[in-house]
Amino acid sequence: MERVAFFLIIIIIITFISIHGVPASPKACTKVSTLFVFGDSYLDAGNNNYINTSAFDQANFQPYGENFANGPTGRFSDGRIIHDFIAEYAKLEGLIPIYLNKNRSGTQNYIGMNFASAGAGALTETLQGFVIDLKTQLKYYKKEVHHLKGAFGGAKAESVISNAIHMMSIGSSDYISPFLLNDSFLHSFCQPSDYVNLVIANISEAIQTIYANGGRNVVLMNMGPLGCLPGMKIIKNVNKYENKCMTEALELGKLHNTALETKLIPSLKKLPKLKLLVYDFQSDISNMIAEPKKYGLCDVKDACCGSGSFRGIHNCGGQRKPLSTEYKLCLKPENYLFWDSYHYTEKANEQVAKGMHAQRCENTFGPLIMDLALANALATCENSLGRESSYSLELFARSWIDVRVANMLVLKMPLDKDNTLNRSSSTKPTKHRKSKEKQRKEKNDTKRTK
Repeated sequence: MERVAFFLIIIIIITFISIHGVPASPKACTKVSTLFVFGDSYLDAGNNNYINTSAFDQANFQPYGENFANGPTGRFSDGRIIHDFIAEYAKLEGLIPIYLNKNRSGTQNYIGMNFASAGAGALTETLQGFVIDLKTQLKYYKKEVHHLKGAFGGAKAESVISNAIHMMSIGSSDYISPFLLNDSFLHSFCQPSDYVNLVIANISEAIQTIYANGGRNVVLMNMGPLGCLPGMKIIKNVNKYENKCMTEALELGKLHNTALETKLIPSLKKLPKLKLLVYDFQSDISNMIAEPKKYGLCDVKDACCGSGSFRGIHNCGGQRKPLSTEYKLCLKPENYLFWDSYHYTEKANEQVAKGMHAQRCENTFGPLIMDLALANALATCENSLGRESSYSLELFARSWIDVRVANMLVLKMPLDKDNTLNRSSSTKPTKHRKSKEKQRKEKNDTKRTK
């Protein structure tokens, strides 16, 4: 029975590949005309300027935006943030409007909307009362969809929404704020993974809401190395010269990224037309920290703007009372990875955006490609053989390996040891597999000669 189940899985994988085909080359990059943006301070372009919050969650004062054409706008950087570059690469005309700015342009030359709010989390409880939480951002999105249907008519509005990119960065505030505020909510859970699973469940619900309102294309950033942010390193009074990252925050980020694969993706398998790209933000930032010169960076441990060790005190701009109004500002932000205690420079944001745009154009932004294939295959086998049928560890392992090999073939990219996509490597998995087969053949031949 196990052999039957195994071959059923392989047949399903082959069928999946034959249906969806081989990804298009970068030259065939699908044109994007609309961008909807959700999340936190990595994508907030000024929504928090229009709510009653504190300066800790605002960036509409100098030196923020010192390298941005419009000066301080609410972007937590010296210049442009990630989605600004994505819009530029997509050749959209102008900046993506922010939802709460009622002076924004109307539906003529419509290019999307930004709902992101600095400090927002996937959990409603995160910085509640000071931010626009994810659930509220989705309410605004629903209103915008309704508005578009009235302005464009149902058919055109549905086309705009279904072809739009829905970009999301969420979760970092859920993991950072408990350490900053000594919040007991995180620590009320028996295991950190239980807290992470709650965050993931809310993200899943958000994507399902986008899908229910006509959205089909979602780009979700995974969690960066939170413990290496200057504002996190300073919490544990880490010796400046040791430059150690905060272990607890790093572990939460790792749990989150694992749960994206093991919890989030399976929860979305009932959305057949969903195209999801979980972008590896973690690897981008980690690579810049590991090899700064490769990316034209000089300092990857200190913030450009702030005070204290690593300039990790979040007082850039001197507006965040009761923190000191005195802060230090570097001369060349383009040499730095971090702009302030928790955010990145325009240089770093551009690097991330380039990788994200390239991956979308490689069409790895596919229909949940192979991560769902195994779940669906096992479900099919379960239905065929009966729920009583047991799967041996050997069968599961063999199935998983074949799924991953198929994934590599579809994406034309190998996997790292941690099962994440390695975009930089040029290794060809098909050759590697062939060499293994050749080794086995040679070994058998040797036995026969003996």
